[in-house]
Amino acid sequence: MQKSEFDKVEATLGRRFSILGRVSKGKQLGRTLGFPTINIKLKNRAVPINGIFCVKVKFENGETHLGAASIGTRPTVNGKTNVLEVFILDFNKQVYGQNVEVLFYHKIRNEVKFDSLSELTQQINDDVIKTRHFFNNNTKMNTEPLREQ
Repeated sequence: MQKSEFDKVEATLGRRFSILGRVSKGKQLGRTLGFPTINIKLKNRAVPINGIFCVKVKFENGETHLGAASIGTRPTVNGKTNVLEVFILDFNKQVYGQNVEVLFYHKIRNEVKFDSLSELTQQINDDVIKTRHFFNNNTKMNTEPLREQ
């Protein structure tokens, strides 16, 4: 899926493309890099997208937060299965076991294998800056209604 196609998908589906799932505990590598993530195991689900994205996370209680998401195998750490990981901006709560909906707005880049965790950390920082910039410059997306569960 190209960077700008989420609006086309929304027009076709009648709603924003999203993935529903339960937050599970990962290997907590993101936490050690300074970017703790929520993880949603995709198991055998066929997901038509891969890469790094600007997203919103909607919790069961209706709370929503902005985030930077990765869907892929995590090649830098020799991952084998697809995982959805989201670094939620300005968020620091324990949410294991909660159901969430992750809504996709914009693709930042493709998944890449980095030579070191230091390079990965630098890139995640850049992705977070791009996510903040995207939502700051697309303020209408901060007020649009989300899908009912």
